[in-house]
Formats: sequence, C-alpha cells, structure tokens
Amino acid sequence: MIKMIREYRDKDLKKISKIIKNNYYHINIIKYITILLKLKSFSRQIEKDIKSMDKFFIIEKEGNVLGCIGLKQVTYGNLKVIELRKLHIKWKNQKNGYGKLLLNFIIDISKEYNYNYLYAQVIDYEPSRKWFKKFGFEQVDEPWFNGRNIVVRYPLRNVK
Repeated sequence: MIKMIREYRDKDLKKISKIIKNNYYHINIIKYITILLKLKSFSRQIEKDIKSMDKFFIIEKEGNVLGCIGLKQVTYGNLKVIELRKLHIKWKNQKNGYGKLLLNFIIDISKEYNYNYLYAQVIDYEPSRKWFKKFGFEQVDEPWFNGRNIVVRYPLRNVK
C-alpha cells in the first residue's frame, strides 16, 4: 500500500475541507463547531488559509486523500517565526502513522529555513498536546500568539 506526500492541488480543496470539518466535529470543540456553523463557506476560508502558506502538502494512499499539513513564515511584531499549520488526518485513519509521516516530512523541510524552532498552535485538546509532546515538541508561553490555543515548539537546530 503506497503512501505518498505531495504538494496540494486545487482539486483537493473539498476533500481537505471535509477532513478538517469532520475532525472538529469529532473532538467536539464547541467554539470551532460554532465558527463552522457561522461561516457561509468553510471551504473558501480553508482555501484562503492554504493559499497564504509557504508550503502545503497532502498525504494520500492509492489516490485517497488522508490528510494535510502546511508551513508558514509568520511575523509577530518584530519577531519572525515558522509555523506548522493545518495538520489534519482523516478521523478514521488516525493512529496509523500518517500524522507522524507528515510531521517528520515538514520538520525536514523546516530545517531548510533559518529558524531555531518550528512552532505550532495546538487546539486545547489533551490528545493533541500529548501527541506533539511525544515527538519532541515542548509547550511554551509565547506572548506574541493570540492566546486561543496552546503553543508548542520543536528545536530545528541545537539552541541554548
């Protein structure tokens, strides 16, 4: 069974939107469900988010889209950081190693940029926090993030 990571194509939008919406539903986070219900076009918002990223990838198996991950250079005031964004795996395909494949792939790409850390904003959901910790991310208190999510970071090089 061949798994492939490739760059996002516009034709992937509906599948990715469905995966993300379904994941929010399954983790039963009211604030996200409320936001989804208010958006007239969830897919348009996802498309806007994807197009704003520096890199965005899909993982698929036998032509079936299983998940996605993105990377974006972001500026907070005078501070420039690199962020992992939109890591989602189809709910029924979670715990099969697809997230790990995407995460390792994006970490390798992140090392090409000149940053000390890869940051991610993680929904305040215990399994997500534990998952990132398992792969070497540490929770940090960064005042430049908006405070709605948990912030984690991964060292891209030896830093003190």
